[in-house]
Amino acid sequence: MATGLDQFHRYLREIRKVAGWVLPTAGVTPVIASLVGLNPPWPNRIPLTVATAGVVLFTLVAVFQFLDGREKTRVDRAIRRSLVCAIAISVAYLTLFALLVFEPKNGTAFVKGFECTREALQLFRDSCPWLDEQQLRTVEYEETVLWTARSIFMARVLLVLMWCGTFIALATCMGAFVRHQAQRQLRPPAAQTPA
Repeated sequence: MATGLDQFHRYLREIRKVAGWVLPTAGVTPVIASLVGLNPPWPNRIPLTVATAGVVLFTLVAVFQFLDGREKTRVDRAIRRSLVCAIAISVAYLTLFALLVFEPKNGTAFVKGFECTREALQLFRDSCPWLDEQQLRTVEYEETVLWTARSIFMARVLLVLMWCGTFIALATCMGAFVRHQAQRQLRPPAAQTPA
């Protein structure tokens, strides 16, 4: 007698089959993003890649549990919404990444904050909190001199949430597609009648 876990294992096998043509792109994306420097600088790259893989797995479990793949309109809606979310979140992420992440030459990347310290306000009142490289150089790229610790932390968390949100949306799209296709009953080809 087949159980829900047997069905889930079949679903994972189907995901693996789809992964053969999807994951060379989607699964490697966090690694490639890390290599080209598009991943959030906090936390470190390896823990973030592991956390991203975990988020994707839990998303696939949730899609399997909560989405009945036989209802095509529901699946279509889930795929459409997840694609829109993936695009919107990734555009927002890249915009914030461009504004908040800075990597000095010969240095490691850091995240800027949203709120300037009193010292920074005295020095750079007109441009706070969007300070440029020249202003960063005046404090030897010490971000805590220019931005409050709370605002730096909030910026870091926001970047990580958007990073994970992009992969949640992509995993939802892939999981909904596989769940639907795995449950879909194909009609046998119609017998051809001789003319």
